[in-house]
Amino acid sequence: HGLSMVTLYQLRRYCAFALDLIRPLGSGLTPLSPAVAAWRTAIASEWNRVLDIASNRGDIDDDERWRVLASLGAAAEIARESMYHNGLGKPVQIERDLVLEFFERTRDVCDDAIRRAKRDDGLYESYNVLHWAGASATVERLQPMLEGQVAVLSSGTLAAHDAAELLDALFESDLYREDQRTFMLYPRVDLPGYMDRNIVPQDAIDSNELLSRALNAPETELIIRDAAGAARFHADLDSHRALGDRLDRLAGRGGWTELVASHQSAVHDAFERTFRHARFTGRSGRMHKYEGLGSVYWHMVSKLLLASQECFFEARDAGADQALLDRLREHYFAVRSGLGFHKTPAEVGAVPHEPYSHTPWNAGAQQPGMTGQVKEGVIARLGELGVRLRRGVIGFDPTLLDRDELLDAPGRLRLSGNTDRSIEVPSNAVALSICGTPIVLRMGDTDRVVVVAEDGAETAIEGRSLTREWSRAVFARGGRVDSIHVEIASDDQ
Repeated sequence: HGLSMVTLYQLRRYCAFALDLIRPLGSGLTPLSPAVAAWRTAIASEWNRVLDIASNRGDIDDDERWRVLASLGAAAEIARESMYHNGLGKPVQIERDLVLEFFERTRDVCDDAIRRAKRDDGLYESYNVLHWAGASATVERLQPMLEGQVAVLSSGTLAAHDAAELLDALFESDLYREDQRTFMLYPRVDLPGYMDRNIVPQDAIDSNELLSRALNAPETELIIRDAAGAARFHADLDSHRALGDRLDRLAGRGGWTELVASHQSAVHDAFERTFRHARFTGRSGRMHKYEGLGSVYWHMVSKLLLASQECFFEARDAGADQALLDRLREHYFAVRSGLGFHKTPAEVGAVPHEPYSHTPWNAGAQQPGMTGQVKEGVIARLGELGVRLRRGVIGFDPTLLDRDELLDAPGRLRLSGNTDRSIEVPSNAVALSICGTPIVLRMGDTDRVVVVAEDGAETAIEGRSLTREWSRAVFARGGRVDSIHVEIASDDQ
């Protein structure tokens, strides 16, 4: 039933990544397995149809949606069965331009869907549910989720001002927990009590002759009325399959056959309306700890931090005006301020410098350890220190570096590895390491990078980036580079 918009947003990012890899190769041939080549042809044709509908009619109706799904599913099934029976097969050569076009069209379909996914509250859809009946498919939208906002920020679709508006809306949304200055995975909701569940809506009974009659025939074990007068489905009907089996059994009894035949679909609709099985998203919608109701999931907050940073640098690279950059920068540090190392023990409810799994609504941070929060935190920290990687080249852009972090007196950076060592760090500077290579970054009068080789020879490079050759030497961890010293014009904020 599930339609993950998060997956769509990540697919869009992947398409952009693939295009960046393919475009520089130019024209030529690309080998593909026969099954994949045939699948590409079928999908490319369907994408053209979808985009034609979007541009000419503006929206796709439920019948057309089903036809598209059926076509996509059949193409995938043919490819899958071919690989199961024939393996990858001998590669066929296709024009690289066709592969490029395929990713471009897939990206365009994603972009169109993302534009339609924006909600009235400024957030984006995160998870939808598919309902089908006959040859028709309908989409139902669920509540906003933090993961969807993070993924769409990372997708590469949003312009800088759109990203800023989304972050504005996020801080104003029900996902924000003011007491923790951060975000929950899902809005906090009050769940119905046990006795408030499995109550069949009266209008569903009134409009369904089968349910109305079964309510007065408890021996059918379909629907009963309790002592308080509430109508409930029989207690052992725990799934649509169990309901279907019960209806099949009932159809075999005299006097019920025609009623079951004409009303069983409506009974299933009433069953779904009562229990909302299709909307069930696991512990997130029922539990109060872990990634549950009212909980902050710190790994996702770190993902939001990194996504916000990516949006800032994308805006900077695109030449956004300073006011917009300042706005994105403010959002980045607002997200960052909610992390534990900015809080007191009383606010965190635990030792602040530990990474934690989650913070429930009614308790402090839980489950310390090497959580997923650490990964995005390390990547974001490198970005704060100015490390930028572009097509295999290491560059430095410390725009997000808090100038209060610069040393006010000389110090030393200690490194541990095959051989322990330390290097001097002057005042008005910070130090870090990449692949074991120490890097000193200081504010100065010009933009310059000095590479110190293992034999002590120095190579000065104008600007803020290493050469591709020196970058490769750092990544190789071969010891060819002893240290790197970066000077940044101090007027750059």
